[in-house]
Amino acid sequence: HRDLHSFPTRRSSDLEHQAPGVTPKNIPAIVTLLLDHKKQDGNGAKGLRTLKQQLDRFAKTFPGPLHLVRAPEIKAWEYTLKVGLRTRKNYRAAVANLVHFAKGENFLARTWDELRALDKIKPQPTEATPWTPDEMARLLKHCPGNLIPLVVLMAFGGIRHEEMSPEDPKEPRLDWSNLNLQTGLIRVPKSVAKTGRARIIKMPPNLIAWLRPHARRTGPLCDIKCTGDALYRLGKRAGIPWRKNACREGVISYGIAQSNDIARVAKEAGNSPRVIAEEYLELKTQEQGNDWFAIFPPADADIKSLPLFAYAEEQAAKKK
Repeated sequence: HRDLHSFPTRRSSDLEHQAPGVTPKNIPAIVTLLLDHKKQDGNGAKGLRTLKQQLDRFAKTFPGPLHLVRAPEIKAWEYTLKVGLRTRKNYRAAVANLVHFAKGENFLARTWDELRALDKIKPQPTEATPWTPDEMARLLKHCPGNLIPLVVLMAFGGIRHEEMSPEDPKEPRLDWSNLNLQTGLIRVPKSVAKTGRARIIKMPPNLIAWLRPHARRTGPLCDIKCTGDALYRLGKRAGIPWRKNACREGVISYGIAQSNDIARVAKEAGNSPRVIAEEYLELKTQEQGNDWFAIFPPADADIKSLPLFAYAEEQAAKKK
């Protein structure tokens, strides 16, 4: 492959063959416009941040007009990323997103089809490795109170870690106002959702039981600043090395095993039925699914007899 840094800003022959009505723009300018459009359309901040990171790398290598980029150059660029096949496929999808937008805005001729000339990226399917019900119970036994809402919402509600504790503290996050323990529903707004699409989750009874003693009317679900470090320490205390996605993989795998309803589980998890079917189907038995959602907190009559919010507010008052 030729040196990508020698990418030309213009080729006169290419400029001469532009379709009527097409006004070429440099790639960095198209990236800026695409992100602005997606932001105005209400796409989630997390998804926009990822898309920006991907396309900024593309624009840095190819600062000229998009129609000048050729398939071999894109392929060479993908190899420079030094990432796994799944991540490389995500970068390819980001570029395809940019191409689709550019064609719609007449920055690129609709006949431009260099991406089709590239080989398809076929990452090896990965098998989910959720906690076992016994491991989950052990983790919760060692979990400090201020971390419990975060852990159980991942494990029994399928909420992503970054939807509750984003990398950038300025980004919107799920909080207590999005949870209704009386109706048993969680609303994940599109501004919070990683995919940029809002979703409603019906809480199983054990999730409500774990959340009830900690419930607030509003405010952050977890007041720990470095939740990643806190989860790592939890794993050490429990004697189970923390695995990043094991909680979410658990609610999906055991949810399918218990209900056999891929569409519902996919919708609540904010994932596609295709991915769910490929990566989570037939991993667990219905009995294991029942065991997962039978993990309840230790019985505490005093907590259960109090009205919603009363216990948490009483404890907060004692701390003051």
